[in-house]
Amino acid sequence: MPALKALAVVVVTVLAASHAEASKPVKRTLKGCVAEKVFFSIDGTMAYRISLPETFDVAAFEGQGISISGLLYPGDRFEPDDGAKPTLTEKTCPLPAVRAIKNDLVVRLRIDAEDAAKAGDFPKAHELIDNAFSILTPPACDSFSDRAEILAREGDYKGMAKDLAVIRARKKCYVAGKVNPLLVEDVGKVLLAKGEKKLAIEALNLANAVCDGDWCRDDIKKELAEAKKK
Repeated sequence: MPALKALAVVVVTVLAASHAEASKPVKRTLKGCVAEKVFFSIDGTMAYRISLPETFDVAAFEGQGISISGLLYPGDRFEPDDGAKPTLTEKTCPLPAVRAIKNDLVVRLRIDAEDAAKAGDFPKAHELIDNAFSILTPPACDSFSDRAEILAREGDYKGMAKDLAVIRARKKCYVAGKVNPLLVEDVGKVLLAKGEKKLAIEALNLANAVCDGDWCRDDIKKELAEAKKK
C-alpha cells in the first residue's frame, strides 16, 4: 500500500477511534465549518468530512462555523438529533479551519494524482497535482514529496530533485506537524526500481533525515542498505 494511502488509513482509523468508539454510535456535538455544501468537523489542525442525511441541509451556512448534536457512527456518518438544526458558532470560518479543510481536499487530489502516474497517465497526474498545489499557499511539504514521486516515475529527475530540495530546506512549504518520511521513502523506492541507485540513495537519506522515530527509521535504513548493495 502506498505511503500516502497508508497514512490516510491511519487517519481514518484514529478518527474512528476518537470520534466513534468501537462500532457503536457515540453521542457528540460536532463543531466545524461548511465548505462546498459539506460539513467538516474540525479537530485542531485536522478536518474530517462528515456524512449527513440528505434531508439535513447545511448549504445555508456556507463559509461559516456551525455545531451539530447527534450520534456519530464509524465512517464519519452522523445522525443529528430529532428536530435538531445547525447552530451558528462563527460568521466566518476561522483561517486555521479553512486551511484544515483545504488540506483534506489536497490529500484527495494527491492520491488521485499518484494513481494516475502509476497508470502511466502523466498529463492527468500533473493536472491533479497542479490543482493540489493551487489550493494551499504555501503548499504542504508532503505535496512536494508526492510530486517528486510522480516526476521520478516520469523520468524527470531534475524536477524531482528541485522538489526534494524544497523538502530538505522546508522554507517554501508548509509543515503541518511534520514531513511524512514514508512519502519521501516512496520516491527512493521508485528510483531504485528504475535503476537510479545514486538518486535513490539520496532520496532515502532525506527520508531518514526527516524520520523522527523508530516507527519509520528501521524500514528506511533497511531500504538504504538494500540500495547500497545494488
